Amino acid sequence: MMKKALIILILIIAVAAIVWHRAARGDTIHNSFCPSISELQKNPIKGNWTAETKQGLWKSHSMSFATNITQFVGAQWVGENIGQITCVYNAEQEFTMQGQIKIQHALPVLLVFHTLALQPTEKKWKRIKQGVYNCYSISQSDCLFEIKIKPPVGNIYQEAESLKSDHDHSILNQPTNY
Repeated sequence: MMKKALIILILIIAVAAIVWHRAARGDTIHNSFCPSISELQKNPIKGNWTAETKQGLWKSHSMSFATNITQFVGAQWVGENIGQITCVYNAEQEFTMQGQIKIQHALPVLLVFHTLALQPTEKKWKRIKQGVYNCYSISQSDCLFEIKIKPPVGNIYQEAESLKSDHDHSILNQPTNY
């Protein structure tokens, strides 16, 4: 009986240590999705697509002839435990030829997330080969993934200066003893 109680106590301490360790690091895990079509914007100078979401920046790395994003078609994750998420969108190009507006399919737009994501396992994610998972869906919510976000780290030099200036002011404001 005593042995069982000791094992349970050790397990409780181990779980508490893991939770404390994660809390001390300050990392938080957030569920995230690919940006909605309405969040995508084309950079008129570079010709690439970007999206700014709550979790961060998405961008395509190549110039695109697409003028309109028509549909989300899925996502891909590449890595080992943590990796890179790429969202895939169908697109079209609108142009004028002989005075008439023409619309044709364009190459898909691939948006890459600026932060590494944990290996996805839920919803429609399927392992294609070692280190590659694809999610085929027209709904972003089917392609859920998790990211770890570290708390912002301040500039230590600015923090030191602010402490120094606070200390200098407190010395000047101290009453004198006569």
